[in-house]
Amino acid sequence: MVMEAEQNAEADKLRKEKVEKRNALDAVRLSAEKALSESTSAPQDLKDKVQQFADKAREAVQSEADDATIESAQKQLEEALQELMQANAAAQPSAPGDAPASEAKKDDDVVDADFKPAG
Repeated sequence: MVMEAEQNAEADKLRKEKVEKRNALDAVRLSAEKALSESTSAPQDLKDKVQQFADKAREAVQSEADDATIESAQKQLEEALQELMQANAAAQPSAPGDAPASEAKKDDDVVDADFKPAG
């Protein structure tokens, strides 16, 4: 039994790597679909692009495509998802709490000092 395990070790390793790549692609696809559902400010053509790559990723995962196809689909989807996230971030108004520290209240009573414990 040990010899059989040793003989199949390389095949098991390759299978594990392929499964991990498919899982990574599927995770990116799920993130993209979530971002699409939450996106209200990105242009429609960008949303369509992300959806197209997400569909391609789903097909690659379900058809157990080769490694090159999986890697290509993941790269394309990640790039499109990054564009979508940038478009969403650019369209969001900045929050009032995002002010730089120099614009913070000047009259807070904070004293920066060293102390020695009594004792």
